[in-house]
Amino acid sequence: LGRRLVRGARLALLVTVVGVALLGSVATHWMGMLVFAPALGAILAAVVALVDPSARKGMVVAAGVGVVLVPFANGLVLLGTAGGTV
Repeated sequence: LGRRLVRGARLALLVTVVGVALLGSVATHWMGMLVFAPALGAILAAVVALVDPSARKGMVVAAGVGVVLVPFANGLVLLGTAGGTV
């Protein structure tokens, strides 16, 4: 039962983050989506590579988080006060 709850919570978090990021990607400036988001992903992946060079999965996850972080932040701004509860 505990494992199912953790998997369900992880899925709910992923759906929430991706949904808010999709909302934010509509309003994000093109420069932010095409330049800043991949650059942030590369920086985060490089930091993980410096900490643990053998953690390839961690580098991929960090790069993905960095790319999604820019539109997610703009999605929270679009949600206004409701974004604070997310």
